[in-house]
Amino acid sequence: MAERDSAHAQRCVRGHKMNNYRKRKRRGSTIAETGPALAILFLFLFFPMLDLISMPVFYASCATLNDVQLREAVNIPKSEAESASGAVRKQIPEQWASLGMGKFVGLTKPVETQVSYTPGVGDDIYVIVTTTINCRPFLTMPFFFPIPGMTTPLDYTISTKRLLENPHNFKA
Repeated sequence: MAERDSAHAQRCVRGHKMNNYRKRKRRGSTIAETGPALAILFLFLFFPMLDLISMPVFYASCATLNDVQLREAVNIPKSEAESASGAVRKQIPEQWASLGMGKFVGLTKPVETQVSYTPGVGDDIYVIVTTTINCRPFLTMPFFFPIPGMTTPLDYTISTKRLLENPHNFKA
């Protein structure tokens, strides 16, 4: 009886090993498919996702530039704010482009800024600063058709409005 139990145990052990061998043998093609699968994942999923993640970061950087320009335009006279060589239209964008956030965006053209004024209720006057920025994609992807932000440069136009702090600056 003991011999019969040990023979049965050996068959079970062999059968178990054989089942694992068969399972492994069937799944062996997975290693051969991993390389092409990873290439497809990186090309069509990972790298485009990096571009998609970088777009809002670029936008936030551009919005920060526009906010700094608007804060400056609210506090200086109209003639200085509208001047092409003034702080709002030239100095702030140049400084922004030479620092970390501006370099990360990767400008393809110089920053374009427009400053305008609109009357409000009573004596209130509002300053409107419109900033247009053209930036290249974080990674240029090889697609067959143009996709702004992935294969071609992306344009951001940001416009903000704020109350002029000193109405006498409008007349200057």
